[in-house]
Amino acid sequence: MKRLPAILSSLLLSGLLATAVTGCGGAQDGPPGPLSTHFQDSYIAQLGPDKQAAVLEAQNAYNAAKMEKSKADADLSETQLQLDLAVNEEKKSAPSLDSAKKAKAAAEKTADQTRIAAATKDVATAESVAKGAAGRRIYMTDFRNWVKAVQRYTDHNQFWRESQIELAKAKVAQSNNIAPKGFAVAQYEAQEAARAKATGAAKTKAEALKNKAKASREAWLKLQAEADKATGTPANFPDPMPKVEAGIDMTKAATGVNNAGAQTTSSGANVQDPTMGAGSMTTPTTPAPTTPAPTTQPQ
Repeated sequence: MKRLPAILSSLLLSGLLATAVTGCGGAQDGPPGPLSTHFQDSYIAQLGPDKQAAVLEAQNAYNAAKMEKSKADADLSETQLQLDLAVNEEKKSAPSLDSAKKAKAAAEKTADQTRIAAATKDVATAESVAKGAAGRRIYMTDFRNWVKAVQRYTDHNQFWRESQIELAKAKVAQSNNIAPKGFAVAQYEAQEAARAKATGAAKTKAEALKNKAKASREAWLKLQAEADKATGTPANFPDPMPKVEAGIDMTKAATGVNNAGAQTTSSGANVQDPTMGAGSMTTPTTPAPTTPAPTTQPQ
């Protein structure tokens, strides 16, 4: 059995590791459940807006979190199509490589050195294209796993922001000497703290999967550049990761505006990637969280 080239072996290992990560619950954790503790609005309804400023700020943050989740949902939906296309491209490369190898075997029987040289070049080109296709499939798999993790993060973040609304309402009631039967601010503080912790954990998982996707992308770009050089024609496959990082509509990448053989970079604010500090760029300051915000690191 022939030894796989080092870079292809690395790509295959990357695919196996991605499977292991998701198999351990990384990007496939179940969605968070609804909040268990709510403060009834009617108890503070008689208070003016000036006394509920913290509640309004928390509601603004929650609305922004809902928009981030909608964007993540749309991105995740698009990734399945791009993964399917990458799988199909890999499947298409196999018959071409097989035909090139058969043509070379036939050429070698003729002893025609010109024909053998041409057939050898065709095999090398077909192999390069196959490696590029395999690299793209691994990249798209890792990319989808990352976007899944981001989508799960936005699930948690949305509930965390909602828990901050409930905590803000509870603190407004407390500061205005409003105390329904069984009322305890500590319940709302504990709920917010638990949701903040879950959001932070989801962010950490997303960061790990993002790093894996970036490594797979870099490996694919190198392989694709080699394939494009061998064929003499740029494949011009869409490269969605920079667009998602920059908060750009990923569906526009389907037209192939990014040249796969070129290194692309991104800039600009990201509206939903937890590794880019989404919370700090899209939401106002939230009212008195009991734990540090997991999404507001300076960039």
